Amino acid sequence: MMGRFATCAVVLLAVAGCQTNAVDGDAPGIQQSADARPGGLMVSPARAGEVFSELCVVTAPTFEGTELAAAQNGFVENTTLETYYHPSENISVKLEGADCSMVFASEADQAEVENALVQGLSAATEPNLAADIRLRVWPYYSARIGPN
Repeated sequence: MMGRFATCAVVLLAVAGCQTNAVDGDAPGIQQSADARPGGLMVSPARAGEVFSELCVVTAPTFEGTELAAAQNGFVENTTLETYYHPSENISVKLEGADCSMVFASEADQAEVENALVQGLSAATEPNLAADIRLRVWPYYSARIGPN
């Protein structure tokens, strides 16, 4: 009987050592790969606005929490380029200096994209962030927020 108790105690201690403590505040880390790149799916204006809001606007101006938000949205960090890429959607996010930059491919017109990005500003913790957003249209859309 004592031998079975000791065996059970050792097993319970071993299992307890393998568990993570959610109270510690440890969040699951982002997946990383030197080969990470964007997927091929075009991004809707609504999705672009959502990603820009969650990864860039909500975390502005320090962008603390961008990595966690990227992980929660399914992004993978390219460890060579230090860029977050979504593996199925053609969208990436990169922290550059004091800016958070998002590049994505969309079949939507510029007005739709601009509207979706502006709607995402409602989640901003800093007033007047709209003045800091710069949108560039080339074969891909590029949205950037920050003082630079």
